[in-house]
Order: sequence, then C-alpha cells, then structure tokens
Amino acid sequence: MLGKGNITHALKAIELMQPLETAVQYLGIEDGESFSPSSINADVLVIQFFSMYCPACQTDAAAVNEFYDLTTKPHTGQNIKMIGIGFANSEFEVAIFKRKFNVLFPLFPDPYGDAARALHAYSTPHFVVIQRTDNDNFKLIYEQAGALRNSEKFLKTILTHIE
Repeated sequence: MLGKGNITHALKAIELMQPLETAVQYLGIEDGESFSPSSINADVLVIQFFSMYCPACQTDAAAVNEFYDLTTKPHTGQNIKMIGIGFANSEFEVAIFKRKFNVLFPLFPDPYGDAARALHAYSTPHFVVIQRTDNDNFKLIYEQAGALRNSEKFLKTILTHIE
C-alpha cells in the first residue's frame, strides 16, 4: 500500500496503451499511441487493479460495474473517472475479461506489472483513488485491497475522502 500523500511521480511514470476512441472521449485524453493516467481529465481517478484469473475480481465484477455507473451520474458533484488495469494480464486477457463481465469502463493491460508496482498494488482486486490537487499534482485519498462488494458504500467512502 502506498499510504496517503503525493503520488504525482508514481502516477506520471505509468504508461498505458491508447484506448479505443470512445474511451479517449470518456477519459478526455489526447489521441496518440500511449498515455499516462495523469493526463486523464478528472478531479478524482479510481483505478481498479484486477486479473482475469482472480476469482474475487470475477465475483466482484457486477458490483464494480454498478460503481462505475454511479460515478457517471451527475449527483456525485464530482468529476470522477474510472479505469481498470489488468495486473500481469495481456491485451488478449484483458479483452476476455471485459467481454465476459460486460465491463463498460476502459481496461488496460499491465503485462509486466509496471503500473501495479508504481502504485504498490500487489494483489487483486485492489482499488487506488487519486485526487488531482492542481494541474500537475495528485494525491492518494483512498486505497482498498480486496473486493468492492457494495458500490454505493464505496462511492460514499470516496466522497468523504475528497478534499
């Protein structure tokens, strides 16, 4: 676990492959070959580390999809975006997980675990919640190792940690 505080350097060190066009629009990023999560246009970024082979991730997929749906509603009062990163998963494995569990938010492979190492997410599922403090700085406001289970409770928890 990272511990609360400034994680700007760790976040900027992560490089993810360019998503599909619909995800580019959702994330508010420039079209290109790859990008850093720090370039996502959001006040709060929720990152779920998952694995196609993780039984808890599979069981929790419906609750995570429900949480994503809640973040897209204007009632939160926050610009919250969500991505998933497949820990030690290839692009092929991530695509299978996305299709099998009807995941609506953008998922990215992390075949060598570089993104997971940068954010100290060594188990799945693992949630990291980051808040933009200004244009170039970010801080960790919440982290959870283990299943989400209750989407509304998870959203309320996040909203209480936003400064």
